[in-house]
Amino acid sequence: MTTKHWHMMNGSCGCMPDNNEIHSTKKSAVESAVNLFDDCRGVQTDLIRMDIHYFRDDEQAGADYVEITRCYDKECLTELEM
Repeated sequence: MTTKHWHMMNGSCGCMPDNNEIHSTKKSAVESAVNLFDDCRGVQTDLIRMDIHYFRDDEQAGADYVEITRCYDKECLTELEM
């Protein structure tokens, strides 16, 4: 198994992420973010194009941002395999 995987994180700018999910594909990470923020426009397009989306109405979304990050750290994979 390759060590390449993706993190889907969201939270408030300048703080530790409120949520950090590990996915084996970028597509899966984007789908998870879209499901989590289904009422917010532009999430899927921004994540596919730029790997990050900043919410205009952070109170509605419950977060300032959502991002997808590629990672090669082997230690994350034990959590992915659980």
